[in-house]
Amino acid sequence: MDLKTFICSNFTNTDCSYLVTGEEDWVIQQADDHVCFEHAYTDSPELNKQIADSLIDSNPSPVDPTDDSTHA
Repeated sequence: MDLKTFICSNFTNTDCSYLVTGEEDWVIQQADDHVCFEHAYTDSPELNKQIADSLIDSNPSPVDPTDDSTHA
């Protein structure tokens, strides 16, 4: 599963702390709801495209359980 993250402050150029991570379609919907309600954006296919373009990959890096350097 590929995880994506939306960071509102990057999208809206505000100090908004809203951040959401999950599957891409779900993140786009959550982000769309947020920016429309909190920042008065108008819902549209173009807005959804802009949100999708702003998403960042959030897949965790694999951890090697035999690598002692990752343990404190």
